[in-house]
Amino acid sequence: MGVTAPFCPKAILRKLGNLGATPALAVSGGMEALDAALRGQDVDAAVSAFNELSETQAPIDPRLLAALANLCARNRKNADAWRAYEAGCAAAKGVKALCTCGLDMNALLYAMCRESTLHSHAETVWLKMRALKLSPDKPPLQKFIHALISLRKFELAFEVFLCAIDAQLKLDPDTSAPLIEACIQHRPDLAQSAYAVFLTMRQAGEHIPGALCTALAKACAAEGTYDQALDAHKAAVDAGETLESDLASELARRPPH
Repeated sequence: MGVTAPFCPKAILRKLGNLGATPALAVSGGMEALDAALRGQDVDAAVSAFNELSETQAPIDPRLLAALANLCARNRKNADAWRAYEAGCAAAKGVKALCTCGLDMNALLYAMCRESTLHSHAETVWLKMRALKLSPDKPPLQKFIHALISLRKFELAFEVFLCAIDAQLKLDPDTSAPLIEACIQHRPDLAQSAYAVFLTMRQAGEHIPGALCTALAKACAAEGTYDQALDAHKAAVDAGETLESDLASELARRPPH
């Protein structure tokens, strides 16, 4: 006489899943677990419940997915925040509807900027925010600009900078100065854009290092914008910087237009 295998509900549920049926009890329990974890702000339990539900391929309420994306984004579960976002967009039939369900796109943007492997997703989030005309917050915008600098996507970085100005957000010097410096170093043809950032910093009364002003003056002179070069040069001198002789001679020979 053969040995009878012990009763195992999980094994039966797995078989049902393999046959294409969704175990209703497992799904119901998973939804309750996810909801409870979200209410308790337990990000690990929420991600675990989401993973189990994902295996069943059962539809998940987009409001839960929006809340999960927010919770993960705010707790450095960056890749999980993106997974929840993608699932939420599919469940809600679009990002606009998911935002209506409570998705915080600013938190998601910040999360996507934390890891270099997710920076392409940050660009996607930013483009969606622009399309939906969502108001940006200062911290994610600054984080995004730094991400774009690391990717050497300076045109987009300047676009984000201008959006911050339009939104009346005063960016910190440790965001503005690196943008000027990176452009001078890697894209001197964008000297005029760098000069615009310089003007914004000066108008805000922020400290601009003399060496940075000198580098900007050289870049502007190289591009033939001598008014800007002279202005940056004056700022460098005011900051105590000694002007390089070659640059001084060039500026003396080329009066502003």
